[in-house]
Amino acid sequence: SYAATGREDGSTATAALLSEDGRCELLNCGDSRGVLAARRGGALVIEHATRDHAASDGAEIARIQRAGGQVACGAGNAWRVAVSTRSGVWQVAVARALGGSEWASGHISDAAEVRTLSVGGLRGHGLLVLATDGIWGPLDVLSCPPREATSASSAQCSEYVAWVVDQLREKGKSASEAAREVVDCALRNDGTDNASCVV
Repeated sequence: SYAATGREDGSTATAALLSEDGRCELLNCGDSRGVLAARRGGALVIEHATRDHAASDGAEIARIQRAGGQVACGAGNAWRVAVSTRSGVWQVAVARALGGSEWASGHISDAAEVRTLSVGGLRGHGLLVLATDGIWGPLDVLSCPPREATSASSAQCSEYVAWVVDQLREKGKSASEAAREVVDCALRNDGTDNASCVV
């Protein structure tokens, strides 16, 4: 098994801490994503979305290359960070991750981004979705067609998931029921990666 090799695998993380005074501390490391949306004048608006630390992100490519690392676009337009290990060169899809001690040689960072958001004014009509790339991967294309996805922001690509959650809330569904439906939706849209969601 992988664990028997003594190597550490990495993971991505997105977390939120909501305080009584209307602040939200939103942490992101890797290609999991947090999305804050709210109804404004009858329309659902993405207020904030974390930036995916994917190998395809321009800022991450520049950071890795400045540090001496290599990022390349391969088959199927898949961007990867080259990581030299004892067992050869790994091609890693994320530019930041927690753990994965061998990944540091490829300049994959474990530094999370933390944003402080004011959410007090969103009580009663705001929603927060935290989900892994197993959700965003198969569902981003429903907001951003593949030909537009490379230039679209995380917020633009998150519109479909936010809309699904908002519609379920309007139908009286609980946050856990909405999260379960988002996971099921990702699986119905050919999702094959780990799919976790919290609403």
